[in-house]
Amino acid sequence: MTIQITIIKIEGYGPWTLKLGSDREAQLQIFQASFYSDLQNLFTKRNCILYFNRFDELIAISNGLSIDDHLFIEQEINDMYKGIEISMAIGTGETPLDANIAAHNSRKNNILVNKSKLVYASEQIQLMYNNSAKSSMDMFAQVLHIDIDNSTKVTNMLSPYEITARIMELICYPHMKLQQESWRCFQRLLRCLSSKNP
Repeated sequence: MTIQITIIKIEGYGPWTLKLGSDREAQLQIFQASFYSDLQNLFTKRNCILYFNRFDELIAISNGLSIDDHLFIEQEINDMYKGIEISMAIGTGETPLDANIAAHNSRKNNILVNKSKLVYASEQIQLMYNNSAKSSMDMFAQVLHIDIDNSTKVTNMLSPYEITARIMELICYPHMKLQQESWRCFQRLLRCLSSKNP
């Protein structure tokens, strides 16, 4: 089983935001909401789903979305938002992280798709979609959605920010502890190796 990820980036976003003037925050919030909604609709109509990474960079689970579909979405967004250009980097892998890294590498290595100046994909992906007999049926993704039991009771006791901070702590703390323990093991290994090789 594999998964396909598409990283969508608004090109030149920082400099573009500065052109909006000193009172741009409300305009940016409106733009970000509209942009996300329009992009989500374009991906959802093609059985894909979009998530924020940052407001200028989004990640789609794009299993089975062809190169031509990506080019169509790119053109639609460019037509809707004059002065804004998006790039898309497509990657596949056995895990979401593998697919994400593959997409990142296609952009980093400037592997552009024909007919586009801002859609990137490895030659393997381009060949896969050029071969119409190839099926994307082996692509698979599961999405986790977390609900908090009795959250109404919690909202009566804590502010929204406090709740978010606690949830992030619950999610991130085990990962941070694992990273710290891995780092300690790595340091012990280095000490052991350096003592054996004077």
